[in-house]
Amino acid sequence: MIKGLGDAYLMNLIPGESIARKILRDNKFSEARQKLAFQCGEALAKIHSVDTKDFNQVPKKPIREELERLNLTYKSFNQPLPVFEYAFKWLNQQDFTTRKDALVHGDFRLGNLMIDESGLAAVIDWEMVSIGNPMLDIGWMCINSWRFGQSEKVVGGFGDLEEFLEGYSSISNEEIDNEEVKIWQVLGTLRWG
Repeated sequence: MIKGLGDAYLMNLIPGESIARKILRDNKFSEARQKLAFQCGEALAKIHSVDTKDFNQVPKKPIREELERLNLTYKSFNQPLPVFEYAFKWLNQQDFTTRKDALVHGDFRLGNLMIDESGLAAVIDWEMVSIGNPMLDIGWMCINSWRFGQSEKVVGGFGDLEEFLEGYSSISNEEIDNEEVKIWQVLGTLRWG
């Protein structure tokens, strides 16, 4: 701790790009885009495999509590919207206990990744990190808002879900069902809404 300034940390400069429209459109990233979904799956599996037993300062965010917090925020606007009402009702009927808690980035999307010509160079912006259900990161990466007009590319506007999940499985040895991802896409879309 630096007196008067709080805790400090060291960083390294990692060259790359994090502006989504450049990554999705510039020719210099064309080769990177071809393998990026798989690399993102691998990176997430590595994040989710970190041993968190000594992470006492990292908040725990159970999904049911997160849903309740989102619902309270929504209700505070006092403007009922049928799509939100239905989404909350539907999500409250889902089973969120299928995965063991893990380190969760909390905002894993193209704008928080550094990409170079060879693909994923770094995962940045860790201010939303928590311990919770790892599917939160997987669903968040796949919501329509992060596709930037490339709707057919479910993963960040650049990749296919199958490649993303294959990358994840190659590290985690866990199979993830597409239907499970859809539940988390709905939750992610609701969070963003």
